[in-house]
Amino acid sequence: MEDQSAPHGIAYRLFCALLFLFAASVIFSLLLNAAVRRAAPYLPRWTAGTALPVTFCSLHRLQLLPWKGLLLEGLVLRLDPGEAAASGTSPGPVAIEAKSIRVAPKLSRVVLEVNDFSISPEAVPPIKDFESGESYAPVQSMAFEGRLMRAVVPFNFFSPFSSLARSNEMLREFAASGRTSAVIELDGKSRLQVGAEAKTIKVRIARMGDETRMTFDVDDLREVLMQSGEYFSEPEVRLIADDPMRCSLLLTLKHEARLKAEAAFPGPGSDLQRKSYERVIWSYLLTKDFGEHFAGLVAAAHQEGDASVAPIEREKAHKQYLLGRRYAVEGEKEEDLLRLISSDD
Repeated sequence: MEDQSAPHGIAYRLFCALLFLFAASVIFSLLLNAAVRRAAPYLPRWTAGTALPVTFCSLHRLQLLPWKGLLLEGLVLRLDPGEAAASGTSPGPVAIEAKSIRVAPKLSRVVLEVNDFSISPEAVPPIKDFESGESYAPVQSMAFEGRLMRAVVPFNFFSPFSSLARSNEMLREFAASGRTSAVIELDGKSRLQVGAEAKTIKVRIARMGDETRMTFDVDDLREVLMQSGEYFSEPEVRLIADDPMRCSLLLTLKHEARLKAEAAFPGPGSDLQRKSYERVIWSYLLTKDFGEHFAGLVAAAHQEGDASVAPIEREKAHKQYLLGRRYAVEGEKEEDLLRLISSDD
């Protein structure tokens, strides 16, 4: 007589195996979540000196999604480029917050989907108004907010650690400068508060050759800069629109240079000296914060947009911008600039 219990025995064992795998995956997910949450505060120590210089990290929850990857919820990161910022290749510390991030590994790449996120460059320190003696910040805050960002980064599973370091570098680069070689899609906007009023600037993402770039909408940016009280030529506006992470500091430095020139040469009879010093100190501050090359681009854009300036005055301004960059490159102190300018005249 044929044994009828064999198929039932196989089905039972298969059911038990599947149940065991399910229970094991749940337990593993819970243990992984607990381990990652406990490890998050130690991330700054582990990433010191690496491509992802984390200074703070917290995570609400991590889930393992079968066949879908990992889901991170309530992530807060603060990055500090350190030496890169000092050399002018990035604007400084950046804070990143995201409601959720899904990490989905593919054959040769990893897809990151970030939901309800914000990227906030560090607030620019306040400057002193020498006339009133009070300190204030022309730009109170700047943040990039988005509903969804999707990034595709290359990943070699046979060399996971080097691939992870490269992926980290790509994303840090994007958070710090708005540019990266990773393929990124973004639905977002920027909130920039100049004075008492916060303005919204549309953010665009474009693929240019092998690079993804985040840019500001030129018309929105022009409106914000006009309300700042400082003069920005049209080429300057376009230059800043192409480099949005530097916007708040560029605006602040122009304002700071004007205030310092007014303090150095007060009174109605010192217009020429005040203007000359303002150009030198502005170029000096730009070079200190962004490097000689970018400072030169900003000065050239500023001059290019003012066609009303006479050729002789334009040449004089060019020499003063060069002088400011030279002083910064040579490491001269700011308090010595007036004396140096007098000796170089």
